[in-house]
Amino acid sequence: MTEVIADNLEIPWSLVFLPDGSMMFTERPGRVRLITADSVLFPEPVLTINDVSAVGEGGLLGIELHPRFLENGFVYFYYTYDVTWAPSGMAYLDGYIYFAGLRGRSLYRVKTDGTPLDTLLKG
Repeated sequence: MTEVIADNLEIPWSLVFLPDGSMMFTERPGRVRLITADSVLFPEPVLTINDVSAVGEGGLLGIELHPRFLENGFVYFYYTYDVTWAPSGMAYLDGYIYFAGLRGRSLYRVKTDGTPLDTLLKG
């Protein structure tokens, strides 16, 4: 038997379970969504990455927790951006690893050394 916990999503792609039992997942056009441990979908995305190129097989494709997530709160996202069209008409997508930190209900864009650059979401 299956149970629908969220509907009207736009191409959900990758997901991770957080230590509290909630689930964070990507939608291919560039949104990161959250479903609580009680199966409640947050109405708004926790993060929207605007420069995602969701054409062909591209988009916001990957999400992964840092191996020491409980210590540092880091989350990694993989997405494609910057479509380059070749003379043959083929599209080439460049990929990017987006590095963010999740602490409590706040998501931060961070440098590779872990220093917060700015707050993306405060909750």
